[in-house]
Amino acid sequence: MKIKKVIYLTTYLNKNLSEKVGLPYYPAGLKKKDQLLEILKVDYFSTDIIFVTSFSRFHKFYSKPFKAKVKTHNIYFPFFFYFPFLNYIINPVFVLIKLLRLNRTKKVDYLVLYNTVFENVIVAFIFKKLLRKNVKIIIQYEDSFIYNTKGIKKYLNIFSHKLAEYIANGAIINSNNLKRVFKTKFYFLFRGILNPILKKNNLIKPFSLLNVLFTTNIDSIRGIDLLIDFFNNIKFSENLLHLNFQITGHGSIEKINELEDSISEYRNRGGKAKYHGFVSVDELSNLYDQAHILLALQNPVLKFSEFCFPSKIIEYYNYNKPIITTNISDLSSDDFFNLEFIDYNIQSLLYSLIDHYNNYEYHLKLNKFNSKKMLNNISKEQSISGVYNFLNIILND
Repeated sequence: MKIKKVIYLTTYLNKNLSEKVGLPYYPAGLKKKDQLLEILKVDYFSTDIIFVTSFSRFHKFYSKPFKAKVKTHNIYFPFFFYFPFLNYIINPVFVLIKLLRLNRTKKVDYLVLYNTVFENVIVAFIFKKLLRKNVKIIIQYEDSFIYNTKGIKKYLNIFSHKLAEYIANGAIINSNNLKRVFKTKFYFLFRGILNPILKKNNLIKPFSLLNVLFTTNIDSIRGIDLLIDFFNNIKFSENLLHLNFQITGHGSIEKINELEDSISEYRNRGGKAKYHGFVSVDELSNLYDQAHILLALQNPVLKFSEFCFPSKIIEYYNYNKPIITTNISDLSSDDFFNLEFIDYNIQSLLYSLIDHYNNYEYHLKLNKFNSKKMLNNISKEQSISGVYNFLNIILND
């Protein structure tokens, strides 16, 4: 069977590539992209990456083109500008030139776009409508940017979203709710990949402290405000002496300062909490191993939360620990097990934490049973079979 060529348009940066081009990389986003690339390594499909970005930087005006390789994938970095406004106009031109050159070497069968950002969509639109009419456009729709931006950028996102719907042949989504936001003919639900062997949890009572880990972006969307409110305003009692909060992540200086001030207030009243900042993979793994409870506290009131699936939930499942979360996206569907839902307030959070401390063995047994069921629902083999069928259906449509 003829090998089908897939080109992935995305801002792909690991630590080494980030340092080379002078742009930040985000481990959570990188993990989503790596997992999709992992399941695209099926027979009859060959995938390469073209780096696309609209990042603005004032200390550097441009970056020269180069080629890198990660695992089995080639990553092509076209010439691109960092300068604001020009990056939206000029960068897609160089991406399109690179795409045309790769297409001359071997015809591109699929273009996979990471989200509906303008710099991805405009390249795909020109390529499909003017140059390669038979190419199949697939949107990896992870976040609804319409609900998370303001000003001119919001209208640019709305425009590119509509344009993406116009050219798309299908979408890879991580939440069923996204079907209400992005309209296309075919969907493939891909939330991530669970490790085939769940980590063993040896944290059983007796223990005096319940280690509570919250790894997040330090911003108002992902739930740090609830924890700040908890540290500042929870009525202190003996129960709180059993809780030991560990927080990791990066964010704005203002929000981090607000978090650290609330931690100081909480500790002055006898509570135990620590903000570790942005930690390495090894440090984070160690914190996961020591944790008894994992938190996901995204604010459910925000429109963004209705459509943004919390990818950390999939990562949390790998560690075989009870998970306390707010009810966002489609987490309440039958696809998930053993999620302890709380309301977005400090009393609901406190009640759930104390319940887990008092009945930890029960929650651990329930978690072990349900994590195995979850593993059957989100396995690598199942995802590979699903994406293979999805790509072939689109190609033959």
